[in-house]
Amino acid sequence: MIYAFVFIGEFGYEMFNWQGVIRKWAKENKTPEDKIFIYSRQGLQSWYDFADEYFNISLIPAYNKTIADCYTGYVWEESDLPFDDWPIIRTGQHIDDIKNEVKSTLDTSEIDIKWIFSCDYQVLDGYHFGLGGPSGGSIYEGRLDLNNNEYKKIEVDLSYKEIIQNNINIDLNQPYILCQTGFRDGKGYTNKSKVKIDHANVFKKINSDLPILCLDFDSGRYWDSSSTFDNTFDTYKCNTFEEQAVLIMSAEHCLFTTEGDFRSHCYLPPMLGKDVHVVASNEVLKLPSASSTFWNENIFHFGGQMYTHEYETLNEIKL
Repeated sequence: MIYAFVFIGEFGYEMFNWQGVIRKWAKENKTPEDKIFIYSRQGLQSWYDFADEYFNISLIPAYNKTIADCYTGYVWEESDLPFDDWPIIRTGQHIDDIKNEVKSTLDTSEIDIKWIFSCDYQVLDGYHFGLGGPSGGSIYEGRLDLNNNEYKKIEVDLSYKEIIQNNINIDLNQPYILCQTGFRDGKGYTNKSKVKIDHANVFKKINSDLPILCLDFDSGRYWDSSSTFDNTFDTYKCNTFEEQAVLIMSAEHCLFTTEGDFRSHCYLPPMLGKDVHVVASNEVLKLPSASSTFWNENIFHFGGQMYTHEYETLNEIKL
């Protein structure tokens, strides 16, 4: 039997309540004759070290036409109304298109295959996949089903380091501070805080003279969270997890900021075994999505922790 797991939703949900579920399910239920095929966004192969095959779903046109939303993706229905009034569509033809295009990547005529799509809640041998079940698919404190997951430190392919070094001013073999921000906007998405962070002011609060490298990051998917800095800072632009992970692992310190909500780029350093200091507004730090203490205690067991700093009262950032 081939088990094909297809994730089409948001980065953070895949990290905290998808890849870990597959790992635990496979450890307990996969037979020697079974194979696991993974469909996920570009560059996340290292998350799925147990997989027999990995497919880059970013190459699926129907997938790229959707906006990530928890475990699924949505589109909007064009009409004569003003754009802001176009209705959001979360089920229907666009989901069918993704499924059909994904399934077309395999010749299923002579193989026995079970498809598990993140947009469809399923229970497989007692394990819950997608948006549903006792936890409702939540990844936050008080609801994330830790027993449904087995987490593992994410390994980094350091072969990308030389490629990055050839396009950057900072010596990656010398100590530096990596900074990444996160902001998301677009139709169907409401930011929970309007506070904008002045990064130049934040950088002045760091108790270190190490050079600062700012990461401009864009996943390439429509209206995903992105990281953008102005050209007054030393920046490196990338759109792959591999490059992002190398810069995190090579850094002496990680200082991340987040606007509008507590965003999933902040989860990444501790999953790689690195500390991360996160600067966010008071409004954001009060949200259920800012579950740093819960994640530190229950997930981040790989050598890195998450430390939060309130932007409005920021005095000194001790790295």
